[in-house]
Amino acid sequence: MSGFLAVAYNDRIELLTDGAVYQPDGTLTDIRRKVRVISSPAMAITGRGSMAAIDAIAAVASVLGARRDFDQTLAALEQAIARRAGVWSEDWEIIVAGFSEDHGPVIRYMASADIHGIAEFEPFKFIDTGGELCGGATPETVQAIDPDLMADATVNGLAKIAVPLFQAMRAVPGPNPARPELPPVHGIGGHVDHTVLTPDGATIERIHEWPDVVGEKIEAAGR
Repeated sequence: MSGFLAVAYNDRIELLTDGAVYQPDGTLTDIRRKVRVISSPAMAITGRGSMAAIDAIAAVASVLGARRDFDQTLAALEQAIARRAGVWSEDWEIIVAGFSEDHGPVIRYMASADIHGIAEFEPFKFIDTGGELCGGATPETVQAIDPDLMADATVNGLAKIAVPLFQAMRAVPGPNPARPELPPVHGIGGHVDHTVLTPDGATIERIHEWPDVVGEKIEAAGR
């Protein structure tokens, strides 16, 4: 599957995302920016799985947010998604990052199916991630990262850890959590984007690109 990392700091939220969109067999169909930023209220939305569904959810959030604060928007968005629970043709996961009026910087997670087998991850319900969420990494991947870089990321942000982490994630084929019967594929590619979200807006910087080719599978070895 694709990869992302989101961390809430005291005054901002940072996200790392790759750019690969691909078929279940790992063939790239597109390379694109996966973060959708909403200005009012300040929100960032990304995810894995059906990009059409994620784009649609972001569009609905933008409309709802025009008349609501963050907490109200999140509640209204959850209801709007749940009302369409029977019409999603493909599975997806999303994270919504923003600034709660009650809790400050927060990261919320939702999936369209019970793809993790965890009781707390009820489909179509936003889950409090505790301010941090990583998708696409294994414990072995994280352990391979320089501990000094990991420590720096907890204080100074995700820029320095972005390429080493995503390179390590990219090198290991991952399973599709929504389709566990399929063989693992190399699903992280295209590029790495670094998003910094504050209550005043967002900046997105492309900090790395890979020579992946649409129409081909990702060849992660040595790159």
